[in-house]
Amino acid sequence: SVFSTASLSLYAGAYTHAFRCLESFGVLGAPPESEMGELARLVALLESPVFAPMRLRLLQPKAYPDLLRALYALLMLLPQGSAFKAL
Repeated sequence: SVFSTASLSLYAGAYTHAFRCLESFGVLGAPPESEMGELARLVALLESPVFAPMRLRLLQPKAYPDLLRALYALLMLLPQGSAFKAL
């Protein structure tokens, strides 16, 4: 799925690929209800210690602009619930 690909891309540091995956999903419209649970799990996963190096890269926005774009794309796909507030 798109969210699995995006999470693997974020973990691997392929931020441009993660952004393009999320962007392509956003062009199709709002995620279906069946995908919303997976989207919320991705946000919870981003808060885990495994993604700490990625979160530290957020301190260097000029060095990792595609990371910011990917996370903003993820934010735009989320409904304004608990996962939205976490991100």
